[in-house]
Amino acid sequence: MYNIAQTMRPGALFLVSTGTSQCLDESGERCEVITEGEPGFRWIQKMFSAMHEAMCHFRGSPWPQPYWHKMAERNPNYADVTCQQMLLPIGNWLPTNSSVNHQYAAELTRYNIINLFKTLKHLFIRREYPEVIIDHWIEETSKELQELQLKTSAVWSWMWCRRTENSWSPSPVDTASDIQ
Repeated sequence: MYNIAQTMRPGALFLVSTGTSQCLDESGERCEVITEGEPGFRWIQKMFSAMHEAMCHFRGSPWPQPYWHKMAERNPNYADVTCQQMLLPIGNWLPTNSSVNHQYAAELTRYNIINLFKTLKHLFIRREYPEVIIDHWIEETSKELQELQLKTSAVWSWMWCRRTENSWSPSPVDTASDIQ
């Protein structure tokens, strides 16, 4: 974050967001990874779980958002640090009185997740999943999302802050190990 601040004009806004690998059901409860064929099984949670496991295997935790707030607050180059989480439906299963923007965001989320899972094939192959299994997962997840068989939401995290007016300060430490 220090290097990013060095490229920003004073007063500029820094915004970062990411989805997580955790889905919630229609009532806001966590979707657990359940064996295929069991009640409550969701292909989308199966895929997110496999993606998370594979990413952790190759590079540790893929989700830095638990540390964003502390990283920005401890950085003298930023001020007005704010973090927020939001549930975003995957597909437009929202009530008809929902805003057009929220409905559009839900549809874009579904479209993006379907395409994300298609791009993960190489990651799963590297993790030594059989290609026929990967293709089956992608096909079933796409079908589940296209047909909106189950009402599911994704958890999104945002963090934004403002670049201070002060001159840029370099990092006193190049690692984030002291943040935890």
